[in-house]
Amino acid sequence: MENNQVNNKILVYLLVVFFAVFVGSGIFLVFNKNSGEKKEAAATNTIKQEALVMPTVPASEGRLVLKTNESEFSLNQPVTVNLLADSNKKNIVGYDLVIFYDKTGFDFISASSLLPDFQLYSYKKDSYVTFTAIQQAASTVKRVFKETPVASFTFQPKKAGSFIISLRNSYGKEKTDLVTDLTETIYPSLADLTLTVK
Repeated sequence: MENNQVNNKILVYLLVVFFAVFVGSGIFLVFNKNSGEKKEAAATNTIKQEALVMPTVPASEGRLVLKTNESEFSLNQPVTVNLLADSNKKNIVGYDLVIFYDKTGFDFISASSLLPDFQLYSYKKDSYVTFTAIQQAASTVKRVFKETPVASFTFQPKKAGSFIISLRNSYGKEKTDLVTDLTETIYPSLADLTLTVK
């Protein structure tokens, strides 16, 4: 009888010890898993932060300039802005533009290609406009730009003052670039334009 009680006590102690080891191991594994996930997350954040530091637009080649025929405009006079391009001796079959303007000072009215074999598409956003121009597939004309007028934009002044219309290298996923006939993308240097409305 006493042997049975001793055996029962030993069995209870063994069960308690086994249970304690089991629970302790579970806690240990859960803790290590969370710690591993935190380390992974930290490593991922580090990679993401390093990726953000890298430049999004490569070094420039070629040039895009905004120009007007006049320097001053009256309030009721639409403003025509021309885009002049230099492609650094490369044949261009398409380009993208990001143009910012002060929407309190101007309304964007329209855009047109000055090259008959290029189709120009404009997309008006909040305070900027993006453009995509593509040479027609049937065209056999080589387009090597050398201070070449390639597009024209019309803005309507809304108030008097001095305003900047600017080309941007990039904004979000939008970029300003030139595409060659060899499907090479080049990123031109850019020049802004200051307009005075009286």
